Parts: sequence; C-alpha cells; structure tokens
Amino acid sequence: MVTAPSTLELALEATDRLRATVASAEEGQLAEFVAAVLAANRVFVSGAGRSLLALRFFAMRLMQIDVPAFIVGDVTTPSINTGDLLVAATRSGATGSLVAVARKANQHGASVAVVTAADSSSLQLPADHVLQLSPVPPPSELQDVVPGAGQAFEQSVVVMLDAVISSLLVRSGKTVERIAQNHANLE
Repeated sequence: MVTAPSTLELALEATDRLRATVASAEEGQLAEFVAAVLAANRVFVSGAGRSLLALRFFAMRLMQIDVPAFIVGDVTTPSINTGDLLVAATRSGATGSLVAVARKANQHGASVAVVTAADSSSLQLPADHVLQLSPVPPPSELQDVVPGAGQAFEQSVVVMLDAVISSLLVRSGKTVERIAQNHANLE
C-alpha cells in the first residue's frame, strides 16, 4: 500500500514546481515587460479564470504604486487608446476571448503584453511583448491528486508580476511605503 503524502509534503512539492516555473523566465523578456509597463500611459489587464485573478492582484499593485490600471470588463474601465498597454495572461496562448480583446486593443493603437506558457509558434494572441513561463507538471505519482501545470502557471504569474511591481518600485524611486499609502482604507 502506498502512503499518501501529507498536506505539508504536497505544499512543498507545489513550491518546488513554482520555483522551477518562475526560473524558466528569461531576463530579456522580463526587462522588456517592465519597460512596456513603464512606457504605458495606462495598463489594462485581461484574463480568464485563475489567470484573471492573478492579473487582478497585479492591477491592484499597479494602482498602489500610482500606475493607472484597469480590469477589462469592469464597468468603470475606460476605453483603451494609443499609448496604453494591455496585459493578458493565458497558459495556452489561444484563449478565444483574450485573442479578441488583444486584437481590439491593437485596433485602438494599444500595445499588448502576454504572459503565457505557449511558445511563439502556438501563440495566437497578437503580442508586442511576450513573457513565457514553462510550468512544471506534478510528478507522475501525484498526477491524480495534484492540479496540473495550470496550477504552476497561475501561481507563477502572481509571483512574477509581484516581482515586476518590485522592479517598478526600484526604477521609480518609490518604496513599499507608497503601497501602504494607497492601500484600501474602506474595509
């Protein structure tokens, strides 16, 4: 009889996969992504499912460091224009709704940055900037009980975009004190 891994062992295994997925990013792509955010007038984020949740974290942090940020589909989101940046996250690189949003952003003169696990040959979103993360699947003995590569991708999007925020803080001369100043106070 096989002994089931403990919850702590499962968490540590997930952390190992997360670290390996984050380590798959290329410095050049990250530098280009950060430069695109810095150059943008405003940043719009779009995703689906857990990828959208990860992007909501990013949009919140952008707002907290004084970068105008909006979530596509929210009722208070303005129109996108030239000089703006759409950040999309999609593991497959082919999510139909995101392909349509990215094309529309391009039509309005905005740049598009995508965080994806897809390589350039399978990426269907029109993207000016690509940040590719290669999620590590769980070991074969855990594949029946641990969510697959999607979990590692979504978690790595959160970690990587938090690192982008830290990089933006360094480049702008701001500190985490600015985040505290802009943190929600109606809770």
